[in-house]
Amino acid sequence: MEHPFLIIGATHLIALMSPGPDAALIVNNSIRLSKEKALWAAFGISCGILVHTILALTGMSVLIQEVPWIKAVLQFCGGSFLLYLGISSLKSARQHHSFTTAPSEGQPAQPNISPNSMTIWFQGLATNVLNPKALVYFISIFSSVVTVSSSFTFKALMAFEMFGLSMLWFSFLALVLSSSSVQQKLGRMNAAILSLTGVLFIAVGCAILMTGLLTIIR
Repeated sequence: MEHPFLIIGATHLIALMSPGPDAALIVNNSIRLSKEKALWAAFGISCGILVHTILALTGMSVLIQEVPWIKAVLQFCGGSFLLYLGISSLKSARQHHSFTTAPSEGQPAQPNISPNSMTIWFQGLATNVLNPKALVYFISIFSSVVTVSSSFTFKALMAFEMFGLSMLWFSFLALVLSSSSVQQKLGRMNAAILSLTGVLFIAVGCAILMTGLLTIIR
């Protein structure tokens, strides 16, 4: 294939821009927390993409796909984690709504406990690494450009490209969504957006859990 880096890069960039758990996590953290935390989430997701890239380039992704119990464990862990994120997002939406409405007289304000940066980074990492669909995506995207004879340098540059594009896109998304101008325009829609991302996490999580159950049954 001619110009493999250009083709893979363009394909990956389109995939990054598609709605999914990764983008939902950036939206969630940008609205719920801060620009700094959203950037940590972007870094975590990009690290997860780097892990999947390395697994695909070394052939480990194919091995995981071929071993049913490993695949099932990944699906159950990934689905459960997305359910956790979804429930947390819905709780945040409820709290955010209560903060934007007039509190009852004498009602004490609820403390807003923000998770630390490493927790946010881990959420980003886990959201991507535990997504079984990512395994299939990375296997398919590299199947036509990476062969047994591909050099270490070629694979390393490919991994760097995937990580770099991911970091650039999700950082851009985090910076835009957490900017004061965008936050002001969103206004009272923040609670609705958090609810929407929560529903997305739960829907995808349930779908992955069902797939894991079917993997065991088969």
